[in-house]
Order: sequence, then C-alpha cells, then structure tokens
Amino acid sequence: MRLILVFLMIPTLGGCQHTMSLAERAKAAQVVSGRLDEWALSLSNRNLDELGALYDHGRALSVTWHDGRRTTGWNEESAAQRAFLSGVEQLNVTVRDATVDVVAQDVAVATFSFAVDAVVGGRRSVCAGPGTSVWVRETADDWRIRTLQTACANSV
Repeated sequence: MRLILVFLMIPTLGGCQHTMSLAERAKAAQVVSGRLDEWALSLSNRNLDELGALYDHGRALSVTWHDGRRTTGWNEESAAQRAFLSGVEQLNVTVRDATVDVVAQDVAVATFSFAVDAVVGGRRSVCAGPGTSVWVRETADDWRIRTLQTACANSV
C-alpha cells in the first residue's frame, strides 16, 4: 500500500516541469545509481556522516528497514541508524541488479537486490532481499533518498 502511494505522489513531486531528453535521463539515472552504491558503502563503513548526506532531512522521509522497523523523518531515521550501527561489529551491505527509472525531472525510483552480512554480539547474520528507493533531486547532481524500503526474503 505504501509503495502504491509513493507512485501516486510522483506526478505531484515532478509536475509541470520540462520534458527531459534521453541524455538528461541517462545522466540522472547514472548519478542515482552511483548514490545507491554510496549508500551501501557508507552503511558498510558505518559512516553516519556519509549516510546522512544521502537522505532527505525533511519530515517526508520514510524508511522501512529490512527487519520491518519503520521510521518517519530524518530525526527518527538518524536515531535508528545510530542505534543499529552502535551494536554492529562488522557489516557488509551489497547492492546488485539496480535499475533506476527517472520518472520526472527531480524524481527517480531505484529497484535493486541487496544483501546484509553483519556480526552483532559475536554472531553472524546474513539476509538478502529486494529494495526500492525513491530519490529526489536537491541540486544538479545531488539526489537524496526520500523513501527507502528493504526486506529480507531469506536469512541464515
């Protein structure tokens, strides 16, 4: 249901703007794909400052974590990230098979597979599953996560 609402919002987020050329769409998709890779690397490195630069800091931010937790707004999400990362001894997050669809001049949707390999309290936990993120353009090449949903389809 939440994902359906995101797609219904897309015309509102990007309404009344000029049509993008294929080159502009390709460049935007490339930038968002790179930002998605930055997200995985920053999470793996447990770097809260770098992670913070990837998220929209407004109250419209909505994140559904792979374990089912949900946060709304940057303050809640950053607190959840701090709490999660403080207990992680090792972390490796990978993103695979990402597809970025630029749906409006300032809105892109990325779908991807991701995997989390973590050591918490001396115990290793591995899970993998699908992810979807909605990115909004702040400036020319500065795209930020507005909505992020990840889910673990399996775990070890």
